[in-house]
Amino acid sequence: MSFITNCEVYMTEIAQTIKAAPVPNLAASEPHQQNARAAASEYDASKKVTTFWVADHMVDDVDATEGHVYCYEIKDGEDKSTLKATIALPKISKDNSSYNPDTDIHVDVVAQPNFLRLSVKYVWVPDFNTGAIYRFKKEAPDATAEIVFFKPVKNDGNEQLYQWYDIGLQPKNGSNKAKVIVVDGSRNADKLSLYSIEMDDLDGALPTNAATHNTINDFSHSLSLDMLGHKPEQFCDIAVLDKKIWLYLYDSKPDNCLVLNFNIEDNGTLRFDQKFVINGANGMTADPTNKYIIVGSKTGKLYKLDNTSLPGTVKPLTETDEGTTYRLIVDNAGYIWTANKNNKLYCYTALGNLVRDYTVSADGGPDSGDLSIIGMAMLSTGNKLVLADNGHPQAVILTVDDAFKIQDIDLEFTKPSGDYEADADIDSVPLVTYKAGTKTRHDKATEARLQTATKTGTATAKFDNKNRALVTVPASSGETNTKSVKFKAGPDEGSVLLLAEARTITGKKSASYILNITSGGTIIIKPSDKLIIRQGKKITPTTTLTSSNNKPIDIDAKDGTSHVDLAAKTVNSGQPLPDVTAGKKIGTATITTKSGTKNGPNVDVLIVAIPTTIFHRPLETGGDSAVSIIKSVNTTKITAKGHETLDDNSSPVVSAAYSYIKFKLELSSKNAGTVHFVVKTASPDPLIKISDAGLTVVVKADERGIATLDKSGIALEIVPGKKFTPEDGTNQITFEIDQSDKGDATKFVKPADDLPLQLISSH
Repeated sequence: MSFITNCEVYMTEIAQTIKAAPVPNLAASEPHQQNARAAASEYDASKKVTTFWVADHMVDDVDATEGHVYCYEIKDGEDKSTLKATIALPKISKDNSSYNPDTDIHVDVVAQPNFLRLSVKYVWVPDFNTGAIYRFKKEAPDATAEIVFFKPVKNDGNEQLYQWYDIGLQPKNGSNKAKVIVVDGSRNADKLSLYSIEMDDLDGALPTNAATHNTINDFSHSLSLDMLGHKPEQFCDIAVLDKKIWLYLYDSKPDNCLVLNFNIEDNGTLRFDQKFVINGANGMTADPTNKYIIVGSKTGKLYKLDNTSLPGTVKPLTETDEGTTYRLIVDNAGYIWTANKNNKLYCYTALGNLVRDYTVSADGGPDSGDLSIIGMAMLSTGNKLVLADNGHPQAVILTVDDAFKIQDIDLEFTKPSGDYEADADIDSVPLVTYKAGTKTRHDKATEARLQTATKTGTATAKFDNKNRALVTVPASSGETNTKSVKFKAGPDEGSVLLLAEARTITGKKSASYILNITSGGTIIIKPSDKLIIRQGKKITPTTTLTSSNNKPIDIDAKDGTSHVDLAAKTVNSGQPLPDVTAGKKIGTATITTKSGTKNGPNVDVLIVAIPTTIFHRPLETGGDSAVSIIKSVNTTKITAKGHETLDDNSSPVVSAAYSYIKFKLELSSKNAGTVHFVVKTASPDPLIKISDAGLTVVVKADERGIATLDKSGIALEIVPGKKFTPEDGTNQITFEIDQSDKGDATKFVKPADDLPLQLISSH
């Protein structure tokens, strides 16, 4: 494991106090009692401009003549927005009762929007006061929004208006019409229903209706919600995910807080599907890809649901208690932002880990100070948010701190896994950032979130606080130092998955890495061959031991049928074994290895006899043919022998395995130059070689102490063009045996029984 030097690395501070810049000109209709409440945004990547809309919420301002939605633009890299348009939401009143399908109904209420919703070309505004639904164009909007829907009713002679807190939009899909999904609020006491309003196209022209001036005035489908068993106090947020409608219901009794989902059938009818009980649910939003929803709560816990969620009580995504959630959004990187009325703004990863805790106040303007955040939208690429201030005619733009600004990067671990010792501090991991789509290191420090999960066994690796595992990936060079977050391996062996994620311009980027946790280092022995030692001799092995944790390795000698002594009991990682001395008796022994509490592989040791003599069977010449005599020499087995116990000639005679034997060819003057040793097959053992112009050869016995010329790749041959004549006692092969300390063919002596291997005739 490497350590970082000359690199500024730190843990990000989550809790921060930030002043936000007021959005200008919001209070266009002052001195009326105006509140910023609803906000929405859309980013144009080609222009690098965010358009955002903020709606005022007129409360009980009887002097107001109309509500407003304000359209702003803000460019990437800039902190100030520009007001581009002010769109009026026309008042539904007795003076323009032609909007009403029932001209006996007269309302005189200014629109009070809580949410803004976007289709491809339009901004949609549901009215909480009258049940009207407005829309206006995103590009070059008219000064006055058009009324898409309005349907008042009479109940026992009294005017009764629907109350839309939120709406859901489902675009046209093939032959299926587009739909606006609404649910009535608390006013319509006699009936509790979910409604759909069908249109040919959300972005097309409204249907012509002379009586209502192009306003839709009836529902296409409805579904009674009597199956709930009780009436929640208020219907709130709606999300449409493909053919699913998600609906959050608020109630002051926590156990009555529900999240429902419904199916939109192909024929447009609505069908109830599932009910989820979420204690104290408060706020809901869909992610930008419309694959799941996030639900907030009065306790600050978050819940995640998708179309595969099982009904019933849902487990929270987060365990922290950060106060009542009033508004939620999910940014393009999958990070969840929540706000409350106590000027607090929080950001969580998609896994539910808190990564930011902002205390926000307005910086300047008539309403400087704390905010009561009731609406928000993400600006540009996630570096800014617009926050609507409940209770004041203002909205503010918050710019996140430098470490949290998202970049155009790729996140990567430079290797797939690493080995770590149990209970050890993990000081660094090979996490780096590249400029997106390249292998060029990013030139700015970038923040990343780390998360761990057990992969195999019971291994763990934990941070001191699961919500504080934030690291800053250094710029340009170096790995990520995690020391400041107290990252530590657990006590058990196994594998741990380390997941890193970061917010980027193109969404959340993630990378994974495997932490292999061992209770000690993994030991590698090179070469892995067994040690062969002559009885009573001492060798200096070239065998090296390496531990993956680079810590010293404990070794010990374990007796088998013999024993060895070690010059030391510890080896530094990457170093060879110490001197090893064999016992006097032939047999086996073992050198054990250990790193920490983890046993490593063993080094096997074979103690072999020192050769003192040789034996061979008589030659089988098959006649006086020189060729048959030489063939017999080539295949005759030569056995090296010694004693079982060194310096004890009374101990049994045993084979001297792996002994080197030197053959010397002695010829009569008549046969000089007619016979020589030649190499038939090259041996990997450099000590098996021919010298003295082919008159001397060194061969090696096998594990049984037996050597032959042909098995050593050597042969005795008649020199081409020469004639060898057998002669009794005048042509012979004598031999010597190696008794060097290291068994490396450096000390040849005559054996105790100096018997020649003679080349003789058979007559």
